[in-house]
Amino acid sequence: MFEVDLADLAAGRGVEAARPVGWRWLVHDGGHTVGAVEVADTGHGPVARFTEGPFTTCTDAAVATVRSLPQIERGYYELRLLHIPGLYTVALWLADLIGWQDLLVPLAPAPPGVQPLRAYPADELAGALGARGRRLLAAAQA
Repeated sequence: MFEVDLADLAAGRGVEAARPVGWRWLVHDGGHTVGAVEVADTGHGPVARFTEGPFTTCTDAAVATVRSLPQIERGYYELRLLHIPGLYTVALWLADLIGWQDLLVPLAPAPPGVQPLRAYPADELAGALGARGRRLLAAAQA
């Protein structure tokens, strides 16, 4: 799992500002994802939690989207999970290991104007989310 702060997105830093925060394993029942176990290192030792909800259950559909992308056949990608807590957003992140063509596939629910389960170039989606983040941060300071 990776996480990027709202301030980083608002400042124009995209996925390159994301930092690793832990690991995630999906829990299945009858072939369907019903939850996830997440383990994070908080600096004071590992913390584990069980999660469920829309982001967890949407993961199967997002993985199916990723598997159907033609880019996957032609490139070398690492599948990552990206959290953007300041926007209540989670996406599958296909990190391009030999180039700069990272892709993001947002999970549902997605922020307004963002289509869940659509593959976006990482820079494009980070730019749109950064603009939203700037508006939110400006409103919070007003």
